[in-house]
Amino acid sequence: MNLSSQCVLLVDPEPFYMPHLAARLAAAGRIRSIVVRHQNFPGVRGAARSVQKLLNAWGIRALLGFAVARLLTIVSDKLFTHRYYSIEKVARNFGVPIRFVSKVHSEEFYEHLGTQPDTVVFTQVSVRLRPELLRQAVFLNKHCSLLPKYAGVYPVFWALLNKETRLGVTIHLMNAEYDAGEILAQDSVASEGHSVSSAYHAVHDRAGDLLLGLFSNAACSVQPVGERTYFGWPSSTDRKRFVRQGGRFGWPFRLHPPVQ
Repeated sequence: MNLSSQCVLLVDPEPFYMPHLAARLAAAGRIRSIVVRHQNFPGVRGAARSVQKLLNAWGIRALLGFAVARLLTIVSDKLFTHRYYSIEKVARNFGVPIRFVSKVHSEEFYEHLGTQPDTVVFTQVSVRLRPELLRQAVFLNKHCSLLPKYAGVYPVFWALLNKETRLGVTIHLMNAEYDAGEILAQDSVASEGHSVSSAYHAVHDRAGDLLLGLFSNAACSVQPVGERTYFGWPSSTDRKRFVRQGGRFGWPFRLHPPVQ
């Protein structure tokens, strides 16, 4: 499939993985504009439910590690000129227009897409996109598994829990079903020695390679293997089984290679 050489990047704020990937794309001139979805406070009950889901999935020790790692991303983003831990810094350093929206399905975002000719939208947001939005442009998604296996939530966790020998990443077109669109490119890494966090860094690095190839219209040969499987949020039972098997959540902070 031939794609436009540039994309609109649509993302949720996230400090550990996406900013470095976005910097690589921006340095290669592959991002036309950035749209950040600012998530509104879900209310006390909604926040409590979110915290409980995270505690079940990761446990208190891993969550405290994430909090410390988040502080390190804030310090590092200010300390290092060419290492990236925020999307805003990517936009600023590479001169990419950026805007913020509270909702993806908003008149503001639809109008923005209308100003972008031959639009390809590389999307990393935690909401389902409606069919009427998907008809406005070509939407791509990165999923951290070798689809069709491990569709759904936290695919790296589930793959490590199930003792898969290879972990992977897939770039696919988006449709109305989660992680079910046409597969455009895939790559994999060995699972041996990886924690959940280090594996996510490894597959995000591979995702950057795949996206740079797709935006330069490099030929990709994809042969998906296996039947579709889908996994939801890990429970506390899943987490405890993962730890008993020797699984590690790891340290999400990485001193990224510089990007210029």
